[in-house]
Amino acid sequence: MKGQDFNRKLVNVGWAISGWLVFSSLYALYYVVSNLAEPTDAYAMTWDFQLLMFAIFRLPYLVLILFVLIAVVIVLPPRKDPDR
Repeated sequence: MKGQDFNRKLVNVGWAISGWLVFSSLYALYYVVSNLAEPTDAYAMTWDFQLLMFAIFRLPYLVLILFVLIAVVIVLPPRKDPDR
């Protein structure tokens, strides 16, 4: 029983990380594209610069959200299976 609960939590953590990666990638794409749409200085009109700004200003918050999400998945009690 204990090992099955641990394996289930491990799978749930994997799903949480996968979902976070998809969400963060789409958010980074939106951030870069929306900032490139507004004409500014020439150096700011590159993908490299915009991804750097995303990594500096947005990614730390997203990593914090990932840690909280993993903590919630680990702390939540396992769901009771009606088949057991």
